[in-house]
Amino acid sequence: MNLISGAAIRCTAADETRAVLIVRPELAEPLPIGATLTGVVRGPYSQQAHTLPAEFKLEPTSDDALRATVIDPCYSTDDLAMEYEIELVVNQNEARICTHTTRVELSKRAG
Repeated sequence: MNLISGAAIRCTAADETRAVLIVRPELAEPLPIGATLTGVVRGPYSQQAHTLPAEFKLEPTSDDALRATVIDPCYSTDDLAMEYEIELVVNQNEARICTHTTRVELSKRAG
């Protein structure tokens, strides 16, 4: 069952100490009754540098989105790509029924 067809990801704040990500899941169909949508942001990952990835929990917002604050973020530059993995999970009755994973590069240009 693939309930999540994608996700719109936006960085609303970005500085040297934190980046705030808003993730709006794109649902292929409504969630089943009793199902919950959660997720995590993991990273950074890079093909060109050694990294020590961390995990940041996505918390629900009042407008059906999810929000995470990435502490001490690594931003991509023209010379070095840094990616964060976003995993969305639908649980029902304590069982995982669907996951969706994507990657995103962070930029200091919030918006």
